[in-house]
Amino acid sequence: MKIFKRIVSVVCLLFVAALTGCGDAKKAEEINSYLEENYSAPVQEETYPESESLLSTLEEAGFTAEKFDRFEELGVDAVRVKAAKDEEYLDICYNVSGEENVQKVIEYYMQNYLKCNLLNDEGTIICYSSDSVIEQTGLKQ
Repeated sequence: MKIFKRIVSVVCLLFVAALTGCGDAKKAEEINSYLEENYSAPVQEETYPESESLLSTLEEAGFTAEKFDRFEELGVDAVRVKAAKDEEYLDICYNVSGEENVQKVIEYYMQNYLKCNLLNDEGTIICYSSDSVIEQTGLKQ
């Protein structure tokens, strides 16, 4: 009886192993593409408050805030809002164009801020000291 159970187990294993290789890659690609087209999760686009609105929010939260139309230190055209309150800070650049400029801004932030949290979202780069700054300014979505 033990031998029969072993033979049945081995046959079942071989059968399962044979079935695992069934189907072709093209069919799997078709299924995946159909699922992506028809059942994809909705893309959530990050939105941030406009610079003027952010400036007001920062000032209401007790930050000293400034707005610039250019990142002068780097020569990069971007709307920049800098704010500080005690040890907390926020430095955000809107509409940074080009990968080279994005890299310049990120490197600047990393070199000039000791405790640096960074967010980079398609041309909007945010450097901040802590999550509480993000919550106070309404940047947390």
